[in-house]
Amino acid sequence: MAGIEEKKVSNKLPPLTLFLVILSAVLVSVVALVVLFPQHSDIQRVKEARVSAAIELAKQKKLYPLFAQAQALASMPFEPGLPTVEKVPLARDKIATLSKVFNRIALDNGMVLSSNSLDINSLKKRSDSVSMELTFSGDLFDYRNCLVSLVSLPYLNTVETIRISTDKEQVKKFFTKILINIGKK
Repeated sequence: MAGIEEKKVSNKLPPLTLFLVILSAVLVSVVALVVLFPQHSDIQRVKEARVSAAIELAKQKKLYPLFAQAQALASMPFEPGLPTVEKVPLARDKIATLSKVFNRIALDNGMVLSSNSLDINSLKKRSDSVSMELTFSGDLFDYRNCLVSLVSLPYLNTVETIRISTDKEQVKKFFTKILINIGKK
């Protein structure tokens, strides 16, 4: 019975209307395939590009501080030569002024002289040199400049020991043991 009603309905529609209904359905299908499907694939590509760009941005956010630090290090002038001065022993009565000299060197180079101590035993032994232990606080590159300033002292004999440590507050301490030439008694 359903078949008979369909025939009656299709018989009642004029052929032009039926053609237009079928043509409309085909056009809607073609538009959906031609216009919407490519746009859908373009939207997928844009989404994938956005996700990959977000991942790349996250990587760059993590690496940028290292890049900036490396760039700053690369732009710092580096003079490999140390200053050469004629070595002259320090007069024994000037040994007391060494603390002020080392403190000035530390301040001139952006560091703090935490401690300095003189090896009294080397003074008692009628030697021509005295050992000193200095502790600086600050930045590594400031310490480099501080060492260059120490080497430029005319009475510095050698730098015997350098030890670098960091405390809990991330403050770098630079322990330096040096040998100073002093005049004979």
